[in-house]
Amino acid sequence: MMNVWQTLKAWPGPVVLYGTGNGADKLLDAFALYGIEAAGVFASDGFVRHRVFRGYPVLSYAEARERFPGMMIAVAFASSLLGVMAQIDALAARHPLVMPAVPVITGDARIGRSELFDDDYREAHREALDNVRASLADEESRALFDDVTAFRLTGALPLLRRHTASPGAVWTLLRQGRGAFRTACDLGAYRGDTVLEMLRELPGLTRLLAFEPDPRSFSRLAALISHPAAGETPLYKTAFSVYNMAVWDTSALLCFGGDGGRGSSLTADGRPNRNRAGTRPVRAMPLDAILGGQPVDYIKFDVEGAEAHALRGAAAAIRTYAPVLRVALYHRTGDLWELPLLIRSLRPDYRLYLRRTLCYPDWDLDLLCLPPL
Repeated sequence: MMNVWQTLKAWPGPVVLYGTGNGADKLLDAFALYGIEAAGVFASDGFVRHRVFRGYPVLSYAEARERFPGMMIAVAFASSLLGVMAQIDALAARHPLVMPAVPVITGDARIGRSELFDDDYREAHREALDNVRASLADEESRALFDDVTAFRLTGALPLLRRHTASPGAVWTLLRQGRGAFRTACDLGAYRGDTVLEMLRELPGLTRLLAFEPDPRSFSRLAALISHPAAGETPLYKTAFSVYNMAVWDTSALLCFGGDGGRGSSLTADGRPNRNRAGTRPVRAMPLDAILGGQPVDYIKFDVEGAEAHALRGAAAAIRTYAPVLRVALYHRTGDLWELPLLIRSLRPDYRLYLRRTLCYPDWDLDLLCLPPL
């Protein structure tokens, strides 16, 4: 069976990108690595606007279909919106369509071959991948692991709809990890949506620490906690601490690139990147230093590629209290195996579950770590 890059290169007709922006930039860089030529680019009707992207005129779908008969579509963006996913499904019913997997966060300004999950990558890391799969606690997790690795190799859309879970089902599993939840940490709180989710799902919380390094998102987070919107979960029963900072494995001043969007992140492990707009210094500290030895029951790690650093910075709390963990597992290619192995090195007795809510491509993939029974 050919991998997605081989499929694209072997296609006898034109290959056309659907989407522009950061995802399309990465996909075109990957095309160059594999010797794949893109014939054109199209966008959804509301995003055409007579633009040029990387030298390609941005077409509408109707224009692309007329100009490139027999085209194969390579989807170059992500969405969890049902309407957008339905639109992609409709395109897949009319055309050969793949969704090549490129990492959300890359190690440098341009994607490298070593960051793409192809046959060489799978073979180089086969032992670690097999080790992680064997450590998963239930068949649902193992089946999802198989789907994710198969999707990353093939870009086949149907694999993304199998073995998905509802948000409620994910929380039902998380609550099985503890009888009572008193203290929680939200690492990557964005504008407060996950804070509200924690309050709804863990009503016994008495303390919540929320971290968000992006200044614009933090201002929205702080405003939400100070003045919750009408109809939202009352916040006054919970003691809040909000931090406009990053979580890391040491105390440091790091470089952060962001514009208030959900994908704002540290630049290349905190190193300066003069080519990235909006780069600014941000204070970072280990979670252990902030907790100061106090107990913690639940920690969510969704820090746009800095999860390994954040986990190492919470090592004492994890070893001492075995809090329930929810760890994003999709920002970097190696997260799928590196983060589970890191967590097992901190607490070998965690029960590890893999769950994913529906999204195109294989994003919103979480590792749920529950303490031993």
